[in-house]
Amino acid sequence: MRILDEAFFPELPNYYRGKVRENYDLPDGRRIIITTDRISAFDRVLASIPHKGAILTQIARFWFDATGDIAENHVVAYPDPNVVVGKRLDILPVEIIVRGYLAGATDTSLLTRYKRGERRIYGFDFADGMRDNEALPEAIITPRLQRVLDAIPMSPALIRTATWDVIAWNRAAALILTDYGLLPPDQRNILRLIFSNARVRAAQDDWLKVARFVVGAFRADAARAGAGAEIGKLVEELSATSPEFAALWRDNEVAGQGDGAKRIHHAELGPIELEFSTFSVEGRPDLTLMVYTPATDDVARRMEAFIGSR
Repeated sequence: MRILDEAFFPELPNYYRGKVRENYDLPDGRRIIITTDRISAFDRVLASIPHKGAILTQIARFWFDATGDIAENHVVAYPDPNVVVGKRLDILPVEIIVRGYLAGATDTSLLTRYKRGERRIYGFDFADGMRDNEALPEAIITPRLQRVLDAIPMSPALIRTATWDVIAWNRAAALILTDYGLLPPDQRNILRLIFSNARVRAAQDDWLKVARFVVGAFRADAARAGAGAEIGKLVEELSATSPEFAALWRDNEVAGQGDGAKRIHHAELGPIELEFSTFSVEGRPDLTLMVYTPATDDVARRMEAFIGSR
């Protein structure tokens, strides 16, 4: 029985692998979305089920066809039961997370962070002695930082944690830097991307310089926020998978990370120079706002035209 575990085609451009779907962004504005037979729960791939991808795609097709006369959608064609070709469209950037229970299994869930000993999570205080899956006194709603990012439409901006997990970003960051929404949550980490993602690595004009800076700034950032115990697992993982990271980590260099500049090679814009600044989030010493701005008027014009056309 055929099982579609993956759908990687090296001849297609701009590949992104999600938990279940594999995506290719074409230069003409279309996106190829291939739904595999992988099944995930709590942001983790568990197994593969024969024909699951085709069933999901065809259920979506039924509803897109049924509602097509009510509202336009992105669909261009269905060349295969597992495949939809669509147009890249602007989304309404609304993200609201409601948490009503001390529950979850991912690294970012309330329960996981609570069991790590954290008592202030997402800006809210939690009492000692709470039980697994206990109802919270009131629901927690956290849309605030996303609104700040969305208010910066033409400059890439993101929020990172003390361990450099990217937890929020704006549309410009997705278009210019990395579309974090297409990555599994555990891969939305700047160090993992720099050392383990070939596309991100190739985009750096001077990868070694960037890597050295990132490791030094990460070390300082994690220590300053008191996140030393949390980075052990990540450091162990990267040291095992990347000899370059292991060597840089052994150097024990510490770098300031307030402001700087970098040059990247964008797939459509070509080489662009960016300046970046970091800002503390009031009341959240574990979070940092990063904003990238064009270094020249020419880059600013090109970025604005590119972002505005998408």
